Amino acid sequence: MTNHPEKRDHERYEARQTISYRLTSSTEYKKGTTRNLSKTGFLLESDETIPEGESLDLSIRIDDTPVHFKGRCIHSVQPDAGPALSGVLVLKISTAGMVPFLSFIDNLEAQQQTNRSAMDNVVQRIASEHKIITQYVMVIQGILADAKTGSSSMELETVLDLMQKELSTHFYIEEKLLFKTGLIHLPAKFHGLIAELTHEHSELETALNQIIEAVQGLEADEGILAKGLDVQIEDYLTSLKHHATRELMELFPILESNEKAVQKLTQAVGEIVNG
Repeated sequence: MTNHPEKRDHERYEARQTISYRLTSSTEYKKGTTRNLSKTGFLLESDETIPEGESLDLSIRIDDTPVHFKGRCIHSVQPDAGPALSGVLVLKISTAGMVPFLSFIDNLEAQQQTNRSAMDNVVQRIASEHKIITQYVMVIQGILADAKTGSSSMELETVLDLMQKELSTHFYIEEKLLFKTGLIHLPAKFHGLIAELTHEHSELETALNQIIEAVQGLEADEGILAKGLDVQIEDYLTSLKHHATRELMELFPILESNEKAVQKLTQAVGEIVNG
């Protein structure tokens, strides 16, 4: 048992949901309850203390849809009274359950955003989009890791199609809201950065389309590892993460430090929220 503060990268939302889980070293499923949830993890209440580092198979129902997870206990606490508390990191979500689960978290987030300012909402919306994309990256990496044992290319195609839709929406919001505001209100010396990021959007969309076409073109007896497709996908994910890092580390701080840009974004988001 380890007793230390919980560390996480993504905001969690209070939600009590019944969840079935089993340690991968066991065949017995047990019941627990989530205390909070995010797209990448949750706090689990259970009758037993789950060992730190233990791998877990988990299942939760979202709107009558079973969502299956693979996760890992990253810390556990046994209070003097009450259930044990375990922080669970989500490693992989079933393809069929990904959309309902992410939508459920989005709804929890939307409820919390009603008490935030318009500017907070746009920051949270874009941050949420980045979190969703991060989740897709994790799932795809999991599929590639399983490819050596015969993971289905159909599963990969499904996840890539879903990620393509998310990226298209994400890029549109950034270009029409953030980038446009930056071009109008930021000094000209930053316009080159915005142009580069816009060009990267186009390159990333084109590259993803090519990957999806390649996956669709696989023969029945060809696996994901055929034709170096796994390397191509890994390179794409690296480029996507590099692009997201540039936005977060280079552009966003500049926008946030510019009063006129902040005012314009606040006004624009206010019109969206109220319109």
